[in-house]
Order: sequence, then C-alpha cells, then structure tokens
Amino acid sequence: GRKMVIVDWTGIHEMIVHFCQCNQSEADDLQLMRMALYPGSTKRPKTVFIFQVLDEYNAHNLECKTNAREYYATLQRTTSRGFPHLVQNQYCELMQVSRQWRHLKSLKWHGYGHPDKVATAPGPGSLSLFCAACPQSGVNLQPGWEEEAQRIPWLYTLNLNLDGNMKVEQFKMKRDDLDVVLTDGSGMMVAEAHYYLPTVPSLIKLLKTHTCNNHRAVSQGSSVKRHLRVTGIGAVACSCHGTFMCCDDFQLGER
Repeated sequence: GRKMVIVDWTGIHEMIVHFCQCNQSEADDLQLMRMALYPGSTKRPKTVFIFQVLDEYNAHNLECKTNAREYYATLQRTTSRGFPHLVQNQYCELMQVSRQWRHLKSLKWHGYGHPDKVATAPGPGSLSLFCAACPQSGVNLQPGWEEEAQRIPWLYTLNLNLDGNMKVEQFKMKRDDLDVVLTDGSGMMVAEAHYYLPTVPSLIKLLKTHTCNNHRAVSQGSSVKRHLRVTGIGAVACSCHGTFMCCDDFQLGER
C-alpha cells in the first residue's frame, strides 16, 4: 500500500491506500477518480481530495468569498482544534486541484467531453454564458428578424456598457511557463494572443505627453509600470440586465 493524505470536509486524514495491481488495471490516478477522489498529481499521487470538499470550497469561494488559504485553515482546525499547525499542509495542492476541478465542471456544464479532437475542443467564448434576454441571432430570434428590425430597430438593439478597473493589477512572473492557461479565450477572458503586446516598452515613444497639471489622470492613465504585467481589467456588460459578455487585460495604463 501507499501512505496518502485524504482531504475531506470532515478533516485531513492519513491512511494506507492499496491500488489494483491486476494486469489490465488502470493507472493510479484513474482508479482514484472512479472512487470520487481527485488526485493531486497524475504520475504517483500522494494526496487526494474528496469530490465533495472541492464542491464545498467552490461554494464557499463564490458565496462567502473565502480564499483557498482560509478554507484549508478551516479544515486544519476541524482536524485538530488544539494543534492545527501540526496538520498536513496541502494548501498548494488545493490551489492546483480546485482550479482543475472548476475547469472540468465548466466543460461538463457546457456539454464538452475530453478534447481529444479539434472538433470537440471549446471555441472562443464557448464556456461563458451570454445574456439570455438580449437578442441573439439563431438563439432567441425568429428567422427573418432582419426585416422587422428595419421597422422597429429599438427592439433588436443590443445595449452594452464598457468600463475598466485599474486596481486589479498582476505582477510579472519570474517564469511564465509556470502559468498554465486552461481557458485561453474559451471563457470570459479573450484569448491572450489577440490582445497581448510583447513590445509594450516600444509604445512609450508613441504616447502623447500632457503638460497640463489639471489633467494628471490622463497622463497617469497611460503610465508604464515595468513591474506589472497587467495594469487593470476592462469588461463589457449588458446595460439592461448587467450580464458580463467579455473581459480583457490592460497592459499600458488604460490601454
């Protein structure tokens, strides 16, 4: 058997797990998945998470805004109320597994299986929900709506609001290869290759210099912060129902 750490909603436990050793047995990670245990790695897993604890963490993160560190600290306190610091620390594994779990659930909800073929891989925006009340051709509009739109255009007009948040910043990583993208363009964020400019410093010379002190916000909005990879986030939302449509990152102030 193998000594493994089992993370459950009742606490964090250590126990010996025996895998099937038959000739046609599946890999260890697949055997764990069939038992509703999500492995922390695929080659030789030593940590697993109960499916229920992953669903519970997602619910706490969504409704209570509980981050991964606080949630895992709660599990440690549940395991040992007197000495929670002595409980196994699998915080990094929770960060990785919860991200994978959320992505797999999103693929399932939108009708995608294993993307072994190009035809089954999700396309741009396929894992995001569009506003059900806004007009969409081929979804909630009858055939021939273009002719009626000429007579009453206000009924088929899509009203959108654009805004940005300049407080959401992301520092540059020492190793970009460690940042694995799971939904590059298939979720709410647009594909990185469509908007990312690797030569941002070369655009500094193209910026217009403002000499008026009363408009510092204009000049600061285009300021360059070399230690930041993302200087903010911009979003497009439906003005009638408040449903977000797409988002992207700012790299140069508000650009």
